Amino acid sequence: MPGTNEPDTPPAGSRPGAAAWFRPGVSLFAAMGLLLPCVAIFSGMTVRGGDLPGTDYFVFPFLRHGHGEFWRPFFPGAWVANFILPSWLLSVALNTLRRAPPRPLAPTVLFFYLWVPLTGIIEVAADTLVPVFTGRFGVPFVPLAVTVDVALAGAIAVAWLFARGSEGEW
Repeated sequence: MPGTNEPDTPPAGSRPGAAAWFRPGVSLFAAMGLLLPCVAIFSGMTVRGGDLPGTDYFVFPFLRHGHGEFWRPFFPGAWVANFILPSWLLSVALNTLRRAPPRPLAPTVLFFYLWVPLTGIIEVAADTLVPVFTGRFGVPFVPLAVTVDVALAGAIAVAWLFARGSEGEW
């Protein structure tokens, strides 16, 4: 009730709203686990020779990047948008198939205080180092792409583990 200290609780037997189905839940981990093998199988790198030498990268499901003779970084946010966003959409589909709203991943802001900087560090490292490792050092691209996506999933897992139990603290 407005103006009182009692929390707003939905009436007994009511159904959760649409926002409950779209919030990140623990099913996000299952969705990331389903997406990782697809990244390993369908991602690749093509090196072009001839008059226009260059390298073309593809990271499943959407990320495409190519450059010429000199390396350049990926666009900022490309790895997160390519892995976390499809994983989240897949988790929404999993929850819909399960016919149950997801248990919230993190009902505290501490999760976001931990997750955003960790994700930013991983994103910047991937944007700049993947072209360097594949171009100058000859490291295979697909294991690097999988490693970046595992690191992004790890950032969510670490933030979730450290934020658990802090609901009343923040």
